[in-house]
Amino acid sequence: MTDRQQAAVILGKLGKKKLMDYLSEHVLRSRQQLLVFLAHFADQVEGAVPDYYKKMIKRFAKAAMDRHGFIDYYSARSFVTPVDALLQNAEDCFAGKSYQRGVWICMAIIEEIPVVILNMDDSNGGSGMAFNWAVNLIGEHADDLPQDLRQELFGRLQKEYSKTKYSDFGFDSNLLDLMVSLANNPEMEAACFKTLDKQIVYAKTKKRDWQIVALLRNKIDFLKKSGKSAQARKLIESNLEYAEFRRILVDEAIKAKAYSRANKLVNEGRALAQAASHFGNESMWDGYLLKIARSAKNKNDIRAHARALFYSTHYSMEYYRILRKTYDKTDWQAEVEKIVGEIHKESKKRWGNNWVVITGRIYADEKQPEKLLDLLQKNELAVDSIVEFLNPLREACPAKLLTLYKKAVMLFAKGTGRNVYRDMISHMKKMQEFTGGREVVTEMIAELREKYRNRPAMLEMLTSTFG
Repeated sequence: MTDRQQAAVILGKLGKKKLMDYLSEHVLRSRQQLLVFLAHFADQVEGAVPDYYKKMIKRFAKAAMDRHGFIDYYSARSFVTPVDALLQNAEDCFAGKSYQRGVWICMAIIEEIPVVILNMDDSNGGSGMAFNWAVNLIGEHADDLPQDLRQELFGRLQKEYSKTKYSDFGFDSNLLDLMVSLANNPEMEAACFKTLDKQIVYAKTKKRDWQIVALLRNKIDFLKKSGKSAQARKLIESNLEYAEFRRILVDEAIKAKAYSRANKLVNEGRALAQAASHFGNESMWDGYLLKIARSAKNKNDIRAHARALFYSTHYSMEYYRILRKTYDKTDWQAEVEKIVGEIHKESKKRWGNNWVVITGRIYADEKQPEKLLDLLQKNELAVDSIVEFLNPLREACPAKLLTLYKKAVMLFAKGTGRNVYRDMISHMKKMQEFTGGREVVTEMIAELREKYRNRPAMLEMLTSTFG
């Protein structure tokens, strides 16, 4: 029987008086447990009004504060726990169709959390998550609310939205989303559009592209929801300087096989990204050029774009494999050697020995274990890089692989510290799984004990693992 089951049996046997006595003696005397108790049963308070729940949250915060009025990282949980219990109570209210009380609790949390968080270390994100929980809870039940409560709540959110306490932590976007989900008549919709337009203008003056895009996306979704698809479309087309909206038109063009238009849109987007030094967007548009070429089955363009992306993404094997599919087996082998030569030449300039790893991945992908082994034997690599190629070499040449692996592990063992020894032993355990591996590891243990007699931590860890 589990502890929980045993507790349930005991509760079933207890009379009301014994249970009440226990609560009074052990639960209600602990400040923290008392607050959680009050939060959990908040719906049982007679004559409660909206301010009652706001005052309750203030009490939670005060109980968790130090003498300077700050809630430190370790005390944050003491504040968040009763708040979460209060939110659970709000969920029960919504489930029981006690919508007004559920809204009161959620709004109290929405209004008070941004104030409390100003004097709190919320590194674990508990208070922010409580705020989002309250917002999402109302949003999930927006369509269940009576119209008068819905309009009252909308008006309250309008007043709250303009307060800086929300924008300081990015909570304002959550409130705007909630307002949009509540709007269900022309007056409320008009108020939402007015607020959105005002925020878009403000974000543009601050040159906050991420915020502009989020607000525009909000407005587009709201226009569609309001049955204004033509206006939504116009808004998309008038904001093509933002990649997110240009991509919508590109995807539509690809789907319609309008490849000329798709390429034009992409090349324009790429030029904008290049001018703004948005290198991530440049790479994204290059990916779209490849996507268009593949959809159009244009072999020459597929080759050109896949090759360019292979090099620009620091040799991503995804694009290597796409490139390979455009060649027959005979022509491809010559192409492989050409690519390997280019990697060797270019990577040695910028990445040092990393060309060996990249070339090794190519040989592994081409199922050429002999070339891969020769490459690794001629170029000394760190043990972690060797591990990447264990599977391709394990069946083809296990004995030579073990020799290579042993050399890399022994080199790694020159480092000091328990973390190094722990990783070294992990590699040695892996070596034991190979044919002949146990004998090799036994030799290594003897060598390590002889060579590093002055490292007691290493010797202790070897003994405790291997005996």
